[in-house]
Amino acid sequence: MVEAGLPSTSKLEVTGRSRIELKLDGIQHIISGKTTELKKLLKKLEKITEEGSQFLQLLGSTVNNANHTANPATEDTGIVTTSLPVTEVIIGRDEERVKIINMLRKAPSDDEASSSNVRCYSIIGIYGVGGSGKTTFVQYVCDYERTGDYFSPVMWIHVAQSLNVQRIYKEMLEKATKPSDEYKSLSLEDLQTKLKEALKGKRFLLVLDDIRADRDVVRMQYRMDQLISPLRDGKAGSKVLVTTRFKDVVMSLGAQDLIPIPEFKEEDFFNLFMHYALDGARLNNQERETFLMIAKKLKGSPLAARIVGARLRKQDANVWKRVGNQHLLTDTMGALWWSYQHLNVQVRRCFAYCSLFPQGNMFKRDELIDLWMTESFVKTNDSAELMEDVCQNYFEELVSCSFLQPKDVYGSKNKWFGMHDLLHELAAMVAGTDCFRVETGDMKEFPTDVRHLFVCSNDQTKFTEKICKLKKLCTLILITTSGGLGITIEELKNMLKKLKKLRVVYVDVQGELVRIPRCICVLDFSNVKNMKHLKSLRDIRNSGFVFPNSDVSGFPGIEDLISLRELSDFRVRKDKGYELKQLKSINHLRGKLRISGLGSVESKEAALEANLTDKKGLTSLSLEWSGQHSCSPNLQVEILEGLCPPSELTELEISQYDGLRCPSWLSSENQNGLLRNLQDLQLCRCENLEDLPEIGKLFVHLRHLRLIRLRKLKKLPKLPDSLQNLQIQQCRSLVVTCREDVGMIRSLFVEQATQTEPSLNITATEVVVDIDRFANEQTDRFNTILCDIFSKCGSLPGELIRGHVREEDYNQFALPASVVDRLIISYCFVTNTTLHTCLRGSANLVSLNLRCLPFLTAIPSEVMEAMAKLCDLSIEDCIQFIHLEGLNRLGRLQQLTIAKCPKLRTLAEDEKVQILNGLVVDGMPLVSRLLTQQGCSSLWTLRIDNSEELMGEGILDQLTSLTSLELSCCNWDRLPNNLMNLTSLTYLHLDCCKKIQSLQELPASLQCFEAEDCNELFMKSCQKTGDPNWQKIAHVTVKRFSSSP
Repeated sequence: MVEAGLPSTSKLEVTGRSRIELKLDGIQHIISGKTTELKKLLKKLEKITEEGSQFLQLLGSTVNNANHTANPATEDTGIVTTSLPVTEVIIGRDEERVKIINMLRKAPSDDEASSSNVRCYSIIGIYGVGGSGKTTFVQYVCDYERTGDYFSPVMWIHVAQSLNVQRIYKEMLEKATKPSDEYKSLSLEDLQTKLKEALKGKRFLLVLDDIRADRDVVRMQYRMDQLISPLRDGKAGSKVLVTTRFKDVVMSLGAQDLIPIPEFKEEDFFNLFMHYALDGARLNNQERETFLMIAKKLKGSPLAARIVGARLRKQDANVWKRVGNQHLLTDTMGALWWSYQHLNVQVRRCFAYCSLFPQGNMFKRDELIDLWMTESFVKTNDSAELMEDVCQNYFEELVSCSFLQPKDVYGSKNKWFGMHDLLHELAAMVAGTDCFRVETGDMKEFPTDVRHLFVCSNDQTKFTEKICKLKKLCTLILITTSGGLGITIEELKNMLKKLKKLRVVYVDVQGELVRIPRCICVLDFSNVKNMKHLKSLRDIRNSGFVFPNSDVSGFPGIEDLISLRELSDFRVRKDKGYELKQLKSINHLRGKLRISGLGSVESKEAALEANLTDKKGLTSLSLEWSGQHSCSPNLQVEILEGLCPPSELTELEISQYDGLRCPSWLSSENQNGLLRNLQDLQLCRCENLEDLPEIGKLFVHLRHLRLIRLRKLKKLPKLPDSLQNLQIQQCRSLVVTCREDVGMIRSLFVEQATQTEPSLNITATEVVVDIDRFANEQTDRFNTILCDIFSKCGSLPGELIRGHVREEDYNQFALPASVVDRLIISYCFVTNTTLHTCLRGSANLVSLNLRCLPFLTAIPSEVMEAMAKLCDLSIEDCIQFIHLEGLNRLGRLQQLTIAKCPKLRTLAEDEKVQILNGLVVDGMPLVSRLLTQQGCSSLWTLRIDNSEELMGEGILDQLTSLTSLELSCCNWDRLPNNLMNLTSLTYLHLDCCKKIQSLQELPASLQCFEAEDCNELFMKSCQKTGDPNWQKIAHVTVKRFSSSP
């Protein structure tokens, strides 16, 4: 695949339409038989266009050059204007919110609640014209409901033009549970089944925002019925809140309550407008009258208030007066057109390009900017000015005038941006036939002059012939829906040969593309943005190339590519052309850079030639000593010292470094906080490091800390308050304990030792001395007892018990209570008291993974109760782990892993889990020991790892909702006999189950069967037509078999 940085296309269902269709999208359902209304709208649109053109003349110097902002406010106004975007607010909607919340809380009558024929939910419809604030209002309501516990889950879904049920199911499922890559590959039926289980017995709130009318009423009704079918098993009192532009749409959905979006009170709307225009400014009487005049012209449209207000923030009093006299602002679309005309010509092109993607699409800032540069939308007369900087200015201009609005996605508030539907329609209007989109597979005639094409379909092959005729095509994006058919490699080659002007190609290809077609070399790529997986390219001379995620070890002599912006990998060799000095002048690099093979570097001076400090655009750096050549630990210290990164760095990884200390640029406070922006630090396989920098003092913005395989690390520094994710793995010299816990560990050893060695004389007053003497006199026996108690955990347990670890070396660590959400501790010596103290303060912990902690014996219920937000709990290889109390107190638990904890006691019935999505265990008997009967029936996925004996298979009969079963490294000689009873099962995976030679009867619901590294004869029999094993899976759609080399 040839790929160019593509904004997220989570909303893939789009429509290719003419300009007029875009404008009239909202009235599709009234077009038939109502030509008078249609003509009026067409005339109105023409009038807006004419007034927009005339209005340019009135703006004077304020729009002659949008590269410069208008003059600041004059001194006599006393008002400071700004171009910064203003946060969205809700003003004057409190009464409406109270009204809608009362409706949402309205309980069903006793008869309805008890009747099996009455659905568990009711529908409330909110309708109003585009831009009237429906979306903002329902998001306001959702935010309020999320703060309470009346509804759970609360799901907000943007429906938009194409009512794609599969996409909506997936989003609902993610809101009801948590995001998962598993959902992407599930069929519509599988998603429906999982959604039913996720909502079963729950009082949910589902918001379906911006449902559009469909010309085909029957099709729309069918899709809506299909959409709400999984909701029927919810708890009585659930609600579905629908927003749309037209009343009859919500009526057709069976809404019991219809609410027109109310008009603003005049004062409330004025306050809203002023928030976006001049928030907090004091106005004199004349200025207030001017703004009142403008606000009245906006006719109560919140979207118009935001767009016009944002534009006026950058103007002066004279412009405000002129705007107040204009007639163009008398409807929402006119206001949008007015603001659009203020944009620089190049910014307008960038804005229009956004219409290529679906309504509701989330744009990632950097990827959208990449596309603009690739399309050569960037113009600058300053040769020293970077295109990225110019594009950033373009982007900020669109944000400041609210054409692009920041969205909170995955906790990032300045990375993803959305566009209001009416603005999207305006973008499509001004783009005309330059940009064209096709809705999921509908065959349409492409405009012959189209330049940018987006096609979403389940069968891309039927479009290839038409696409090849589009000689002006610059952008080709072919998105294949889940389970659909992408184009073939031959079809790709044919298109690349015929479409000479392509700049951006993003396609789904059938099969594996192991070599870029030769014909791509003749394309007129003046600025190639993304050439992924290129492994054999030799001759690179164009400036501005990008090689993300590529192995460029085959590219010698890249030092001349001084305009190179992205280079994800650089592998150092001793050969000429592969030295670090190749990077010396490539200072426009940005994003991520991984430098490996540092064992081939011969001196600090050679490291300094990489000139990393001047690469100000780098945000992520990985330094690795992997490679055939090696150098001494002392030399590695010098080399790392010479690889000082830029201060802008936010992510740093150091791997396989054998130096005895960290470099000064990472550890010294004298560097004046060189890496003050660092957010992610990973130290991996740094075998000789005993101490770490003062992380809590130096990196106050650090969010992720991963310490992996630091075998000599003995102390943890104070952790920063900003930390969110902590991983400590295989740090076998790290002791996190206290005096009380060490005493408990010694008592455990004495108890075990005296049972096997009756003659052993250990006195209460000289425990440490007696144990040490026994270890010296009977070393082998001492080590055997240790292994029996703590398994194979290295020498540290013995050192601790014998008193060879000083008490002052006992570590204590506390997590920042209000921030940390993920914690992984494995192969370390962490004891009960210290871990419990740590976890009690972790109120926001979402994921906890504990593995191979030989001293861990229990997690008490009060600790569980403190982790109320925990969704994922994993405890593995904890040989002394006995008590798991209060598991039922984890009300949000979705995924549970318990394996290789042989002493774990069965939970009391009232402590078992009642609802769970996924479970991983090392034996089926554990299922009933951890889950109630209700919990068993709620389980979706089950994985059994390293099970020695097939036992307790009867529990499978209770797993009525199970859709996925994975068996890994199980030493079973057969499969369970009752697999046929898993009537919801769609996925069965066998991994390294060497003794299994035959299949049992499998359920008709099974859609995918996989066998990996299993018995070779067994896997061959499953693929041999007519064989009994083949017959057992003949009905299965997808079958995969693989063996490791």
